[in-house]
Amino acid sequence: MQRILLIGSPGSGKSTLARALGRRFGLPVTHLDRLWWQPGWVELGAGKFRPLVEEAVAKDKWVIDGNYSATWDIRMPRGHDHLDGHAAPRLHVARVPPRRAELRQDAQRRGAGLPGTLRCRIFPLCLEFQGVA
Repeated sequence: MQRILLIGSPGSGKSTLARALGRRFGLPVTHLDRLWWQPGWVELGAGKFRPLVEEAVAKDKWVIDGNYSATWDIRMPRGHDHLDGHAAPRLHVARVPPRRAELRQDAQRRGAGLPGTLRCRIFPLCLEFQGVA
C-alpha cells in the first residue's frame, strides 16, 4: 500500500481511517477538507484547490481522504487502493456532530473560525451519498 484513496459519505470515518492507515503504513496523510477550507471557513476555490491536489497526488506515497469529485480524474489513476466508506446512512448522520467538534478544535488550533451552527445541508448528503459511479 503506497497510495490510498478514501472516499465516502460525510460521517463515514474517512479522516479517522486515513490517520490510522497513515500511522500503520508510515504514509503522509492529506485531508482534502483542510486544503479546501481556509481560515474563517472560506472556500479556497477550484482554481487554487486543484493544483494543491495535483501536488499531493504527485508524491510517491500518500493517504488522501475526501470526496471533491471534481478532482477524481487526477486522484483515481494514481491511487493503488481505493476505499469507499459506505455504511448505514443513519450511522453517518450520527457521526456528523462529533466530527464537527473535531473540526472546531482543529480550526481553533489553526486560528480559523468555524460557524456556530451546524449546517443542515450536510445531513441530506449523508443519506443520499451513493459512492463513486
